[in-house]
Amino acid sequence: MEQETSDKLFRVLSKDVLKENLAKAGLYTLAYESLLHSIVHRPKKFLTMAGTVADEEYKAEVIALYPQSEFIASCLWLQKHGVLTAEDVKEIRAIRKHRTDIAHEPINVLLDTENQVDETKLMTIYQLLARIDQWWISEFEIPANPDFDGQEIDPGGLQSGSMILLKYLISVVCDKDVNAPINAE
Repeated sequence: MEQETSDKLFRVLSKDVLKENLAKAGLYTLAYESLLHSIVHRPKKFLTMAGTVADEEYKAEVIALYPQSEFIASCLWLQKHGVLTAEDVKEIRAIRKHRTDIAHEPINVLLDTENQVDETKLMTIYQLLARIDQWWISEFEIPANPDFDGQEIDPGGLQSGSMILLKYLISVVCDKDVNAPINAE
């Protein structure tokens, strides 16, 4: 084994680096699942009254946009409502691919220094989740709650439980401020 390869292997197998890589892989997976919930499950529950009514409206309004994939169809539904852009949907596909790589090839994430968790994508997940959740709260949850009648609410100040948890976990695991620009180091 070449010295450079040996040095890289010892570095990634050090206890601290291994813990960090495992934590980041777990965090990325959790962040992706939170985003998936906001993209797919929240609209589905809303349009089917949590599964208590037939899902014909859901199929016609969401699934018809891209019948091959509920996930992409849901992204396109959010795009149709002005929450996501075409570029966001493209980025979400890349985020999903990276999550698949992490989930199905975890040894590469742990041992290959060239194949680590992409923290920029993690920050993008948070920003997309925040945008979707803030829109959802301001467009559906607040109007449905009479406690907010007549109140002026700034959608940018709204925070879902998923946003709060993910923001905290990113600050702990990655030592990053999610409010900072994505490319800031």
